[in-house]
Amino acid sequence: MQILSANKKWWEELDPQVRSIIREAAAEALKYQREVLAPQSEEEAVKRFMADGLEVSKPSEAELEELKRKTRPVWNLFSDTLSQELIDLVVATQQ
Repeated sequence: MQILSANKKWWEELDPQVRSIIREAAAEALKYQREVLAPQSEEEAVKRFMADGLEVSKPSEAELEELKRKTRPVWNLFSDTLSQELIDLVVATQQ
């Protein structure tokens, strides 16, 4: 999950058009990071692990679904302290 943060006073003093441009650029950068950089980084890390003699296994879709199902109750522990909007944002980043 990536977060764009700025000093509130500075941000609010920006022209709304400038804030819009920054938001659009951040969205483009996030898309590039998720679609290009993250897969490259993961692939490079796996290659390094294997070169160091580690065995790397990748769970199947069924195994991932089972993991999600089994860990879902953990989300209930945070439902009283975190907003649904934040929980939805975290879930969306995992898609």
